[in-house]
Amino acid sequence: MPFEKSANHTEALLKVLLKIIERTAAGGATKRELRETYAEVKGSPPHDRTISRIVTAINEYISRWEDDGSMILQTSTVGGRGFNQAVEVRHQDKQTYYYFTRDLTEHTKTGFAQAAQAALSLYPQKKQMTPEHFEAVKDAFSGSILRRMTGWDSLEKDIERFVHVSGYSRAKIQQVGQWTFKILDALRRSKRIEFDYVRLYDGTDSRQRQLEPYGLVCRQGTWYVVGRDVDKGEKRVFRIDQIVRLSVVENSTYSVPAGFSMQEAYGNAWGVWTEAGAGQLEQVVIRVDAGMAAKFRTTRYHDSQQLVSNADGSTEILFNVTGVEEMVPWLITWGKTIEVLQPDWLRGAVAATARDIAAVYDKAGERER
Repeated sequence: MPFEKSANHTEALLKVLLKIIERTAAGGATKRELRETYAEVKGSPPHDRTISRIVTAINEYISRWEDDGSMILQTSTVGGRGFNQAVEVRHQDKQTYYYFTRDLTEHTKTGFAQAAQAALSLYPQKKQMTPEHFEAVKDAFSGSILRRMTGWDSLEKDIERFVHVSGYSRAKIQQVGQWTFKILDALRRSKRIEFDYVRLYDGTDSRQRQLEPYGLVCRQGTWYVVGRDVDKGEKRVFRIDQIVRLSVVENSTYSVPAGFSMQEAYGNAWGVWTEAGAGQLEQVVIRVDAGMAAKFRTTRYHDSQQLVSNADGSTEILFNVTGVEEMVPWLITWGKTIEVLQPDWLRGAVAATARDIAAVYDKAGERER
């Protein structure tokens, strides 16, 4: 039977390769795992010969691309010898294992953070793969077409000439990517992580921490790890960009609490709640003046956001959120263009914060006089 070329089969082939890459660090993918992965796409498990044809096709494809220099790959070595095939089949203890044998060199154009971001956004079910391996896969199946386009280099120059991106951005992006993938690896293997942490509010180093990670949260471009603090015995949240050193505790194991869901824990939250729980769901209503109302019509600040237009041109914005206290700093940034209508306690909290800010400038004025 000829090797299929359909889009459906290509997806199955890609997912088989992703599974092999994913399982390589843990000793390789078994034939059963590849059959299950293939069945997720095709609806039924493949014959053994189909798996063999897929592996052959992967090796031929990557080999052709390596030969023409389009892919910057080097052959990894184990036990002092090199491998010719990108995917190698090994037999051990009456079991067949499939390994991905390639590593990208340090000269790859795409950086760690970009590859990490692509892996997390495009293949959320494959978060545990290393970004270098993801880049190899992505390039193997799509990148070569773009890189072979006539004028590709000139297009990059035109982008630099006509497009400028500025504004604040996160520091240590590459390191955040490295920590993120270590955490994902620990999650996959149910291992604790150990790290040093810098407290953002005073810049001091905290003592070493051990965490049993439950998952990751991203808010406004900032990544957080959620888990059980081993020493404190409670759920905590840590900003990944404040981690100084991180390692996986290999001689450990743990279980995520039964029924715990990152979506349920943070789906309604305004921010990233750092206590044991974010409290009850509350409705927040703010009035936005006519001049600023358009901003809320073009920007969604929370999934629950609803707009009600008033006759005077102002707009009332409704949110249904947990962890409402975390809205206070955001509300202050809007100054006098918004007014909190409810709940009453939030209205009071914003007013008190505004008075505290005003007091700082009143004292400064007195010193100047």
